[in-house]
Amino acid sequence: MTIETASELVDRAEINAGTVLVEYSRTEAALAELREKYSGATFDLTTTAGDKAARAARLDLKTLRTSLEAKRKELKAPAVEFGRKIDDEAKRITAEIVALEDPIDAQIKADEKRREDERLERERIAAERAAGFRAKIDAIRACVAKSQGLTSERISNGIAQVESIAIDEATWAEFAEEAAQAKSMTLAAMLNLRDSAKAREEEAARVEAQRLENERIAAEQRAAAEAIAAQQRALTEQAAALAAQQKAIDDAKAEAARKEREAAEAEARERAAAELRAAAALADEEHARRQREEVRNTPAQTTQQAAPEAASAPATNPETAGVSEESDPASPPAAAPVQAAPVVRHIHPAAQSFRNEQPTLKLGEIQSRLKPVSITADGLATLGFEPAGKQGAATLYRESDWLAICQAISAHVLARTAEAVAA
Repeated sequence: MTIETASELVDRAEINAGTVLVEYSRTEAALAELREKYSGATFDLTTTAGDKAARAARLDLKTLRTSLEAKRKELKAPAVEFGRKIDDEAKRITAEIVALEDPIDAQIKADEKRREDERLERERIAAERAAGFRAKIDAIRACVAKSQGLTSERISNGIAQVESIAIDEATWAEFAEEAAQAKSMTLAAMLNLRDSAKAREEEAARVEAQRLENERIAAEQRAAAEAIAAQQRALTEQAAALAAQQKAIDDAKAEAARKEREAAEAEARERAAAELRAAAALADEEHARRQREEVRNTPAQTTQQAAPEAASAPATNPETAGVSEESDPASPPAAAPVQAAPVVRHIHPAAQSFRNEQPTLKLGEIQSRLKPVSITADGLATLGFEPAGKQGAATLYRESDWLAICQAISAHVLARTAEAVAA
């Protein structure tokens, strides 16, 4: 069927036996002419003739383009009208079909919605059921986190609660296996936490007991330090009294000599006090350490047996035990002689328990602890401390004698200070 036949048989559009035929013969011929004429053409637009030629070429091409568009619309118009009529009739018939189809479709969709709602409700109930079991399982597992930082007693209570949870298929259904596994793993973790908490508690109790013991030892050390300080004050007062007496005897001496002597006395007292403080500090430190070892290693019975032995130990140093009863009748009455503090080899009763200990304290270590004060093995022997052993070239002493060594040195320094003041 021919839709349109052009007045000139050069441009046409038709449907023949179901085949669409479109020909733009005239347009193709014109295009071929223009392609031959203008393909690759260039124009000198700086000249009037070149500009005119370029504009004429553009007009030829534009005319062909616009005439093609007009012919297209002309040829297509019957087809567009034909298509519109087809669409309108189809829409009318479709509306009547839809009017019959919609009620049936509504029934089907309503039933489909009902089935979907029922399916969603079943899934919601199943999800809520599963969530309930999951929550119970999560609550069992959460007992591990809740047990963190608790006391061993509270963790034990929690373990008892978890153990009381019954896991059976009648109650837990398909979640029984998972619940049983969660319970087993939770109990194992809580048992570990309880053991760790118990160990921490035992350690805390031990530390607290040690702290109390350290406080007791510190109190004893403070009392000893106060006693040493009182002794020092007494010696200082005695030295001052001797100095005053000597000043009265030597009143004829020059003022310069007196000032020099007083300065020397003050310097000696300060050195003695400084060395005494240093020795006391070292003695405090060693005493604390030995006390801690004694608490850990020495039974109470050994300490009780050592006490009488310490009480019977010699109380005086052979160097300072006696004072000459002879005096020069021609000399003025002198102040009472100063007794050097006794050298006590075993100061604390617990030290008796270390008589069989292996000597480990080297002379070099003693000298290092006493810095800037220096002492030799001969000096220690003079104070009553003989070497307890040898290690190569090193002279060894017992660690338990360290405190007594410090006290003996302190007493010796104080005695020499008093002698210097009395001289």
